[in-house]
Amino acid sequence: GSFSKGLTDECTNCPKGTWSSFSASTCTNCSIGTYAEVAASSTCSNCAAGQYSTKTGAFACEECVAGRHQPATGQDSCQDCDAGYYVSETGALSCLTCTAAYHSVAGSTSCTLAAVSYYLTPEDRLISESCPAHTQCAGGNQAPAPLKHYWVDRSSYDYVTDIYKCHRLTCKGTNASGACWNYNIYNKSSS
Repeated sequence: GSFSKGLTDECTNCPKGTWSSFSASTCTNCSIGTYAEVAASSTCSNCAAGQYSTKTGAFACEECVAGRHQPATGQDSCQDCDAGYYVSETGALSCLTCTAAYHSVAGSTSCTLAAVSYYLTPEDRLISESCPAHTQCAGGNQAPAPLKHYWVDRSSYDYVTDIYKCHRLTCKGTNASGACWNYNIYNKSSS
């Protein structure tokens, strides 16, 4: 952890973030993903799992932020938790799986979205419920969508559980490409 310049017997300690071997004439920066927290180090240590270092010459490693993890040692970055997983603490080695009714986007610190086949209750958007009969639930923040031949009245929060059957086959349901009411069929039927 020290070096000597020239033929002198006097040694100089290497500063934090560097190392040297017994016969070295200079100090060497610790490589990315490693660190030396004390002066006069003869080696650099790998950053622990859950930590990383992005620069050479580090004398400390940084913890992964919430929503990210790092299972390996000696790394230069942390990984986002995948969609459907989360971690709320710093320095994580792995991510936790969202419970069955919930989902998350990549890099999440909690599971606040509804999973597919579930929806978030409109009152508080925190409770995930099973999709009602005659609807489809895409998950996320999406409300239940009525299937073909069904409709909902979206003028109040009751629309989530009040699903009505169309008696004239005028409802085409809702999906990404359509609306709840098929005006063309209705207009032809009523004329």
